[in-house]
Amino acid sequence: MTIYPNLKYNSNPVIYDINPQQGTVHQPLWIHGDFFSPQVVRVSVGSKFAVIYSCTPSLIKCILPENEFGMYTIQVANGNIYSTCEKKFVYK
Repeated sequence: MTIYPNLKYNSNPVIYDINPQQGTVHQPLWIHGDFFSPQVVRVSVGSKFAVIYSCTPSLIKCILPENEFGMYTIQVANGNIYSTCEKKFVYK
């Protein structure tokens, strides 16, 4: 039996920082990290998805979705592999 590596495997995304950490609807949000897969990456803010307009393996640029005021969790997914940011985003 021969075992071959899965070349289409997406690594676990790692989030180092988000900028800014507070803001309003439709504002740009930059997520700094590693192992982002531009072909399959998704960003969620709470339960809503952000619109991604640029992605490299280490930086995601997206637009914040509509949400109520409050603190929200930021998650990045490469396919079905999720990573949650330790910092919360605050809608003002």
